[in-house]
Amino acid sequence: MWRHIQNVGLTNIYRNSSIHRFILKFPLVLALSPEKDVESSFQKIKEKIADDDSKSKIDEFFTYFEDTYLGSTKLVKSSNRRNARMVEQRTEPMFEIKLWNLHRRVQECIPRTNNFVEAWHNSFSNMLKSHPLVYKLVD
Repeated sequence: MWRHIQNVGLTNIYRNSSIHRFILKFPLVLALSPEKDVESSFQKIKEKIADDDSKSKIDEFFTYFEDTYLGSTKLVKSSNRRNARMVEQRTEPMFEIKLWNLHRRVQECIPRTNNFVEAWHNSFSNMLKSHPLVYKLVD
């Protein structure tokens, strides 16, 4: 996310404006929302974007987030031929909501990150040093 904030050209705005920084952090909150509420919450967040000089860049960032994590919306004809009408439908996102949503993990007290695995690996590596002999592993 930070990389895309930089790519869109929002770095200075993010660093200097607490209001814009708050708005740009909103999508991170979606990871803690229930999966069923993510899309509606995202729409509410998009409505909060102020109409100022940075709006087009912020819109570009939010479009990136939507395409990547929610799936972009497109209009398609409904299948009923007689009363055909256009219906909004989401495309498949690059990362499905269930992959990045942490709501269930938080409720079940499951760690949200793999830091504990990294800590174990780090201590294991320090114990062995580089290029350990096989008998050192067994011992």
